[in-house]
Amino acid sequence: MIRGSKSIGRNLFGELAQVPEPDMNKGRSARLIADRDELLLHRFYWYMRNPRNAYDWVVRQVGKEFALSETTVSTILTQKHGQLAAVRDAKPTVETMRTQWPWMSWQEG
Repeated sequence: MIRGSKSIGRNLFGELAQVPEPDMNKGRSARLIADRDELLLHRFYWYMRNPRNAYDWVVRQVGKEFALSETTVSTILTQKHGQLAAVRDAKPTVETMRTQWPWMSWQEG
């Protein structure tokens, strides 16, 4: 059951909002976090390809895009150092990233 289904859905819409409750674990979804982190690493790589972009600026920019603090972005980068190195070594093209995450803007400058 998603957040608000009882307080908003059922209280305001009654029987219209009655849905069976699926088996769900509380807390954060490991799959969604992994997906976010994969995109975050590619986004960080995309910004860092430009030698004029300073590390601090890129961390700040990625934090804004993902609604994360700079500390959290730095922590993710540290924890996922191996994956980030793999992204760097793979040198994904802008077209590859655009295909995988079409809702993101991959425009230069």
